[in-house]
Amino acid sequence: IFLHPHGQRAGVQRYDSNGLTGESIGYYPSGQVRYVGHHRGGKQVGTWTWYSADGSVKRSENFSGS
Repeated sequence: IFLHPHGQRAGVQRYDSNGLTGESIGYYPSGQVRYVGHHRGGKQVGTWTWYSADGSVKRSENFSGS
């Protein structure tokens, strides 16, 4: 878990011996979700989605992880 300068949650990520792994979620200072995606072996995999501060989808991108 990492935080914005004023203490609000900025993101949640998991690590193992290969680096980032599993779901990653980022947040705006308001608490609204900023992005959601997955890591495997420290690389982005699958579909990642970024959101605007109002909650609407800003963009999505698919990563192969290679």
